[in-house]
Amino acid sequence: MIGTETLQVITVDWSLLADQLDELVIAKMHSDLDQWKNAPGMRAIFVGHARDGLEVCKHVRAGDTSKVRARLWQMDTAAREYVYEMLERLVGGPDILEKMLG
Repeated sequence: MIGTETLQVITVDWSLLADQLDELVIAKMHSDLDQWKNAPGMRAIFVGHARDGLEVCKHVRAGDTSKVRARLWQMDTAAREYVYEMLERLVGGPDILEKMLG
């Protein structure tokens, strides 16, 4: 045998992950709203992005990775990218997130 393959088991506290993601999504919304105080249209966009991010949190909390992935792909590109990056940071990197989401 030339090489071996190990099986890595990932245990996820979905509720904790959802809580942490929720905090990041809300903090990002507040930061965006602070930067665009006099632009109602932009503020509405950022509130929508936060709403989408909180929908992802709902599916994370349930541990429903297929709905997490589906919801991410339904989102606006900018919102999807920042929520995805938040998830990557929270779980320890892109490789782990990809394994979690399948």
